[in-house]
Order: sequence, then structure tokens, then C-alpha cells
Amino acid sequence: MRDYHIPLINDFMKKIGMDNLQGKTILEIGADMELAVAQEFIKRGAKEVYCANPLFPDSLVSPDNRIKVIKDFGEKVKFENNKFDCIFGIALLEHVLNVEDLFNEVKRMLKPQGFAYLQGNPMYTCHCGHHIWVKTPEKFYKFCDEIKTFEPWEHLTLHTKEEYTENLIRKGLPKEHIEKIVDFLFSDNTSKFVPSKIIQIAKDVYGSRVNVYKTYELIEPNEYYDKVKRDYSEEDLQTVSLTLVISPFYSKILAHYKNLIKKIKIMKLVCQ
Repeated sequence: MRDYHIPLINDFMKKIGMDNLQGKTILEIGADMELAVAQEFIKRGAKEVYCANPLFPDSLVSPDNRIKVIKDFGEKVKFENNKFDCIFGIALLEHVLNVEDLFNEVKRMLKPQGFAYLQGNPMYTCHCGHHIWVKTPEKFYKFCDEIKTFEPWEHLTLHTKEEYTENLIRKGLPKEHIEKIVDFLFSDNTSKFVPSKIIQIAKDVYGSRVNVYKTYELIEPNEYYDKVKRDYSEEDLQTVSLTLVISPFYSKILAHYKNLIKKIKIMKLVCQ
């Protein structure tokens, strides 16, 4: 596994204002197959990390007894209320089919003074939003790869299995590859929630506790963009990555207090 998770962990700790995770109990939703994120959390002082992913192979064994492997996440996994200091999920929001259920469960399991960091990339309505992750003996299909499985925003003009199949036939993909790609696109791995809807649901569940961060990529609009901009907002079409940070109420009060102290110090310097 590449170290792509390190910048996201650093971003998580920066946004929650922590230098380490000493003594923290953490839940990672959609954990990676190598448990690399969990091991990094342990290095940073976490007491224990629960890693949940329904795609974990039965053979997966944790290298550390402080890391708990859970091959599921949903109704079958019911942690007690207020169990976790932190809940963490990267490359998660683009896969969740019931966002409201996820947010309500996170709210229930998180301690009142706890933090959650829930991230998604790519988001469905961005130029490369339809997640393809299909391996065949001949090729590993991703989204905007070197053979251009789909052009930017082209996926938003396709709605049914038949439309996707016809589109890929025209591009000359082998029949057996097309079947795997289409099955994946219509499986439980791919959510079609737009960023604005996810944000609205989060605010309905968490209120002022939710902080929203979005990233964009400057991609030149094309014919597909012009077709779909009537159905989607420009904000949703340009949002590539979405991060929601759930903070306790006191953290905002503390942030306002620190900001006020900073302003007072500046005013004193000006007045001297």
C-alpha cells in the first residue's frame, strides 16, 4: 500500500487539533486491506483501533492485538453508544448507499467530546466520479485511465445498464470486461449521492458540529459537462473530494476564544 493515507491522517489530526492519539479508541470505517491506517494510528499513541470492512478476506489477521478486524459494518456490528473517541473513514463517502444511516450511527457511537473525519474521493458528480475498480487478467480498469474508459462527466449522461453496455461496446472493450465493469457500477460499491445532498444530510444530523471541506480540480468543460449542467449544480460538478469533520460543541467555542485572544493581542500591539 502506498503512503497516500499519511497526508489524510495528518490532515485529520490538524483539523481536530491533536498532536497525538494517546489513549484514544478509534473506529476506522472502510479500513484498508493492509491495515496500514490502523498501524499508523497505533504508532501515534492510539489505545486500540477497530477496523471495519465487509470486504476483508476471512484470512486477514491483525499484526497487533490492539487492532481489531471486523468483516462487516452495519446492522450486524452494533457497538455500544459513545464508545469511540474518534471515527475515521477515507475513500468512504463515494461508496455509502445510505448516508443518513451512516451519519446517525457515527453520531450514536461517538463520544460527546469525540471527533469524526469522513472523506470521499472521487465524488460521483465530478469529472471522474463513477468509481471503477475492476481487474481482469488483461487489464486493470479504473476511471479516467489511459484508454479513457469514460470521458470527463460522460458517466453522468448514462443511466441504465443498457446505456453503459452500449457505450462500452462502441469503445471496443471485450464483452467479458464490459459485463464486469457494468456489474461493478451497479453494485453496492458505487453511490450516486451528490456532494450537496451529503452535506445537507450531515447538517440535518449534526447541526453546527459539522465542518465541510471541498477540493476541486480545474478540468476544462466539455460537451458532456454542457449536457449535464442543467441537471447538476456547478458546485457539485466541480467537487472532486469532500471531507466532513464532526467536532464537539466545545471545540468551536475554544476556536472562537483563541481567535478572540489573537485579535486582542494584535489590538494591543497596534495601540502601543
